[in-house]
Amino acid sequence: HLEAAGLEMGLRLVLDTLRQPFYADDGRLFAKTQAAMQAKVTCMATGLGKLHYELNAAPTKSAWLRRRPVGRAPRGAAEAQPPLYTLPDGTALPEVTEYKYLGVMVSSRGPRGNREAQLRHLAPKLAMMQRQASSSSLRRVSLLHGLNVYRTHWAPQMMYAAGLLWSTVPPQFSVTETRILKTMMSAPQHPDVVLRSIIGLPTL
Repeated sequence: HLEAAGLEMGLRLVLDTLRQPFYADDGRLFAKTQAAMQAKVTCMATGLGKLHYELNAAPTKSAWLRRRPVGRAPRGAAEAQPPLYTLPDGTALPEVTEYKYLGVMVSSRGPRGNREAQLRHLAPKLAMMQRQASSSSLRRVSLLHGLNVYRTHWAPQMMYAAGLLWSTVPPQFSVTETRILKTMMSAPQHPDVVLRSIIGLPTL
């Protein structure tokens, strides 16, 4: 009935419209306009209430793509506007410029912002991998075991959802992988291409 009222309630795809994807209890609502999103939030909260569920506003975030005014004063005035979306009881939904959905960072600044946010999110993990690779416990294991740890444990964490964000391997990933290989092979001075060819990894 909302679409019949002229509200665009999702993102138009080739053969369908993406409205509200859910993965278990982790979902997202899509709409093309502020009015459509407010209507969808209201319907969602009302529908959950009929099922004796309550929409918790604390972990629920709202983010949107928009062009902010140029200049400190106009931008400050725009950011001082009331929250965009509220629940039927008047509770305002927190506004964010970045959020994480299913382990992937999403930015209101678009694709470039998504990539930058994901790299910031992964930076501690990349540093952790390098520390673990240089730990005394892993230095004592065989090279085959160490490479299996890399392929089955570290690489999936590093490359998770990478295909959604990048068309080429980010330099941070290449640097991390090279440092791990040099540590495990005790060959800090060997050229990267030589190390990768020895263990059968594609050269970058």
